[in-house]
Parts: sequence; C-alpha cells; structure tokens
Amino acid sequence: MKRILLSLFAVLISIAASAQYASVPHGELEARGSRIFCDGEELSKEQAAALFSDFGGVDRGDEYLRYRKGYKTGVGLSVGGASVMVVGGAAAYVTTAIAVIAGAGASLSGEPLPKGLEAALYGTYATTAAGALMMLAGIPTASVYQHRINKMSKDYNALGQKQEPVVSFRPASSGLGVAMVF
Repeated sequence: MKRILLSLFAVLISIAASAQYASVPHGELEARGSRIFCDGEELSKEQAAALFSDFGGVDRGDEYLRYRKGYKTGVGLSVGGASVMVVGGAAAYVTTAIAVIAGAGASLSGEPLPKGLEAALYGTYATTAAGALMMLAGIPTASVYQHRINKMSKDYNALGQKQEPVVSFRPASSGLGVAMVF
C-alpha cells in the first residue's frame, strides 16, 4: 500500500512539475529587437521571461524584462527625438523664411526686425537641438540593450547544447516541484 501511495505521489508531483513548464517552448532562440523567437515562432514576453527564469539554475527572467524595457525606452527616445527634430526643423525653416522676408522689408525701410521673431528663431533651433539630443541618447541605449538580449539568447542556446538532462526537486517559477532541466 505504501508503494502504491508513494508511486501515486511521485506521478502527481511529476504531472504538476511538467504542467508548470508546459507553456514554455524549448528550442533554438533568436532575438530580433526586444522579441524572442523560438524555432521561428515569436514568444510572448511572459513566455520569454519564463524561459529565462531557469537559466542554468539562475533566474534571469526579470533581467530579460529589464533589458526589454531598456530597449523599448531607447527606441522610444530615438523615434520621439526624430519627431521633435522634424517638427523643430520645419518650424525653423518657416521662421527663417519669415525672418528673411521681414528682414528684407526692414532693411529697405530702415526698421529693425520684430522683437519676437528672433526669440522664435532661437526657440525653433533649441527644439531641433533637443530632438537631436534625444536621438543621440536613444540610439546607444537601444543598441546596448539589444546587445544584452542577443547575448542572453546566445548564452541560452550554448547552455542548451552543453547541458545534460537533470531531474531535481527545487523551487521553480510557480512553487516547489520536480523539474527536469535539459
């Protein structure tokens, strides 16, 4: 009777342990941007974090989510900076054209330029410069975090090729259980 109960207990633990990893695919990883692909299929950020949560005995799921957020921040800075730069450049172009027209009229009549025109011109230049600085900060930020995500996926692929299957009873992403890591 004890053997039957022990066998039943082992089967239940095995089912519970396998169920917690059922939604996490295994295979060759590839990083494209902040997205992770496993054998050509895109993983959700939760699946990718769960995949990295047991990374050679180390939980790196939160690290992946941090890198993903950093990459998206860098892309957002770059896109936002480009938008601000385009708007500032267009406003500078229009303001410069107005200043040239007003300056030509003022030089013919001997009057100075309107007071607000020079300030508007400097404001448009400052807006263009702010957009350029945003791009200057965003592109390296995105590149650094993209490199870190690529390195994580390459390390995962290298670890998966070298590691032998190991069955252990230990803490996992959803509690304690028997886990087979391969």
